[in-house]
Amino acid sequence: MQKFYLADKEILKLQITDQQFRTYNYWCGQYNVKSLKPFINYIQTANDLLIPVDKVKNILTDLTKIVVEGDALVAIVDNKAARRIEFDLPRYKSFIKSIGFLGYTSAKGWTNLQQHLQKNPEQLNKIYKFAKLDQYELYDKLDTLNNDELKAIQTTELKYPWVLTKLLKDRSIA
Repeated sequence: MQKFYLADKEILKLQITDQQFRTYNYWCGQYNVKSLKPFINYIQTANDLLIPVDKVKNILTDLTKIVVEGDALVAIVDNKAARRIEFDLPRYKSFIKSIGFLGYTSAKGWTNLQQHLQKNPEQLNKIYKFAKLDQYELYDKLDTLNNDELKAIQTTELKYPWVLTKLLKDRSIA
């Protein structure tokens, strides 16, 4: 399922760093909804995201400590029989199953997605403030604003709401 993944909106509510978010999204993009298996290779992740391998290992360790609705973001299992460490994305797996992707019988999941997109077309065409900026450019742009202007912006008006939250926290305004 490369170049496509379903985003869990609960992940956006977490207080994680942008690198952790990027890394977790990368792993979700590598998730196979047919076999319900993730592809997590920290060396490949480091190479593709241009992050040092040690940093990816730290991110991996940090994300194992975060639990959303009873499921960890990342699970690490030491498979002694195969003599290797295996990774899993329990939260993403439960999210995918809740939509209707049940392994090799995933037609229900695609049908549910199609019905959802037909019901809520306004969400697809939402116009954001500073829509053409990526998250790093948005941070730079918001950083040029004074505190009153920042307070006037709602997180729902931005494509990357965590950037505003981080900037407000950095300035001790929130």
